[in-house]
Amino acid sequence: MIKMMKQGKVYNRMTSLVVLLTCMNTTMIMMIVYVSWCLNNLENLYIKVRIKPGAHPKARA
Repeated sequence: MIKMMKQGKVYNRMTSLVVLLTCMNTTMIMMIVYVSWCLNNLENLYIKVRIKPGAHPKARA
């Protein structure tokens, strides 16, 4: 019985560690995706401004 309890504790620790790592990885992936999406949008916006300088005279100057 005691052996099983000790094994269970170790198993629980490992499981929580794995869950924590998975959550951290997911968060990091989400952050990377979000940042790249933002950069892509900024790039598109910049290209649009460059293509239509007449609409934004300040951006051209």
